[in-house]
Amino acid sequence: MDTGLFATLTGLSGHVLDFLAQQSLYAAAVAVVVWTVLAIVRPRHPFLHLALWWFVLARLLLPADFATSWSLRSTGETLLAQIVWPQGEPHVNVVGAEGSVPVSSLAAEPPATEPEALAMPVEEGAATDILPLALFLFWLGGAAAMTILLVRAERSARHAISMAEPAEEPLLLQLVDGWARRFRVSRHVRLLITAEATAPFTAGLFRPVIVLPRQLLSKLDVVEMSAVIGHEMSHIRSFDVAWRMAERVLLVLFFFHPLVWMAVRRIDTAREAACDVAAANSGMVARTSYAKGLLAALKAFRIEPETAFARTLSIQGGTSDGLKTRLIWLKGETLMSTRSKLLGTVGIVGLGMLVLPMAQARHAVPDLKEDTALALVAPEVPAAPVAPAAPVAPVAPAAPATIKAVPVPPSAPAVKAAQAPAAPRAPKVVVEPQVPDVPDIRPAVEVDLGEDFGRDIEREVRLAAAEARREAQLAAAEAHRESLQVQMEARRAADEARRDALLEAAEARREALQEAAAARREARQEAEEARREAADLEREARQIRSQAMRQAVTHLRQTAQRLRTNPDLYLNNGIMISGTKAASNREELNQAAAELEAEANRLEREIKAQN
Repeated sequence: MDTGLFATLTGLSGHVLDFLAQQSLYAAAVAVVVWTVLAIVRPRHPFLHLALWWFVLARLLLPADFATSWSLRSTGETLLAQIVWPQGEPHVNVVGAEGSVPVSSLAAEPPATEPEALAMPVEEGAATDILPLALFLFWLGGAAAMTILLVRAERSARHAISMAEPAEEPLLLQLVDGWARRFRVSRHVRLLITAEATAPFTAGLFRPVIVLPRQLLSKLDVVEMSAVIGHEMSHIRSFDVAWRMAERVLLVLFFFHPLVWMAVRRIDTAREAACDVAAANSGMVARTSYAKGLLAALKAFRIEPETAFARTLSIQGGTSDGLKTRLIWLKGETLMSTRSKLLGTVGIVGLGMLVLPMAQARHAVPDLKEDTALALVAPEVPAAPVAPAAPVAPVAPAAPATIKAVPVPPSAPAVKAAQAPAAPRAPKVVVEPQVPDVPDIRPAVEVDLGEDFGRDIEREVRLAAAEARREAQLAAAEAHRESLQVQMEARRAADEARRDALLEAAEARREALQEAAAARREARQEAEEARREAADLEREARQIRSQAMRQAVTHLRQTAQRLRTNPDLYLNNGIMISGTKAASNREELNQAAAELEAEANRLEREIKAQN
């Protein structure tokens, strides 16, 4: 391979891999923060979940060096620096540099040597450049494969749309128009029916369409179909096709990141739930009717398990993602007041300002006071007489140097190093710490280090950095110990609260049992009184019946007596006997009298039996 082409590919792969690694690390940090916030706050509205999980994808779209002084990372670094350097991080004025340089930057980036010493031919470093190039090619292959899957999923949706027919049922067209007016969708929405689709979906950004499977028309009633159309119309109102396209493009670029997959799945679930809430709260259909329609629609069609990966890549998506979560959100109180909306917006914006700038800020650590800064300066050396033929030579870097510690008043400015002409002796480098309120006192201590000056400075800086790291580790251990104590206290408080709750529950159960027992006693008393009243009424009824039966017996016997004593009255006048017929002779009269007597005797026996 050509050396220039290999170097170009290696450099490009290094830049791309660095960008992907840095953005992946930042996205993982944002995902952890979002997951923690959701676990603590537990918002009940799906729009809040949707906005928070979009932070993970928004971090992938922002520049890698996006940083602010108020971000969460800058604040953490500032607090850590204040723990390590309570008086502020010391700054050093390096010879030949403009401005002061923090000590931590010297520890992270050791002094550079001559460029010629760092140069390495491509042939010697080719072996170490193969791994980044191989990783870059692997990323290209994976992104290409994901792109092919995404295009295939989109082509299948387009094929279903091309095979669809416009809906002609007036009721369905009225539902589409009604939902469009309710959601104030000014774009013309077409309703298509096809047998190629397995689930309802929407497509098109400026000319949206709603595609319904043909089998749904025979399985859903009007209310259930209205719920399906309202859900899809909510997708159109929110331009969810464009949002899903952006999410899938990021998923293709960061296909190797599991947290990006998790964020996309959570966003899909929250988006579906948000459409459910918007449709249920629109007033077109009751919340319970919408929930029943949602369940009926999900039962009417099936999404095969092997197509779940394709549905994740599809720009349309399915409607069965997170069904349990969607029903929980739909059942709960999802109407947000103006105050809740304002607080939620302020919280989301504030969290985004803190979390999204993940790069290291330029001035995250405060500068030290001027009276404690160190200055590495080179004093002016008087020029020595030079022979006419001798050229002017710069100071050799390997010449021996002398460090002179001299206290200087605060008003003395730092002097930059300047190249001195050739002199009989090497120049001296003076370290002048600025000491306030000590005028004109100059005790000097000279230590000749010779050629080891740069290495000694570097070693001292590294030792200071190691000490700072050790103190930071101790501080982190102390913070971890304090956090464990806080967790133990929180656990004890939770145990006490649980114990109090159990005691209150037992007390409430005891009171409920007492109230139930009292209610049962009252019910038994009322039942007993009712039985007594019923018995009294029954006795009164028996007495009334016995009295009526006695009167009937008396009447029957009087009639029988009249038949026996005055037979001519009944024979001559044709009077009806026993309410059936008139007697024609005395035998019939006697027989009728005997029957009346028998009936009277029977009634008397019945009266006696009752008593």
